[in-house]
Amino acid sequence: MSKTNFEKASSIEFCALQDRYYFGYKLHVLCEIRHVVHSFDLTKAEVADIHYLQDIKTQTSDCNILVDKGCLSATFQLDLFQIANICLETTM
Repeated sequence: MSKTNFEKASSIEFCALQDRYYFGYKLHVLCEIRHVVHSFDLTKAEVADIHYLQDIKTQTSDCNILVDKGCLSATFQLDLFQIANICLETTM
């Protein structure tokens, strides 16, 4: 990554689950039930997980996706379901 390219530079983000800050990137991975990687994306740490879902609706459809609590949003869930028949599920 280039020092002059701010769009691709690493960043600092707070993790509420671990109650601490971290520096770097996030790896978003979409894989099938058989653990075969379908797609992935690398973002700055500060990018919210829910923004990755915007890209998913153009890449896949008719599926259930397990997500963490950071992706819970009634608006996004409805949008994904209406446009691509994607159902988001969160484990407890």
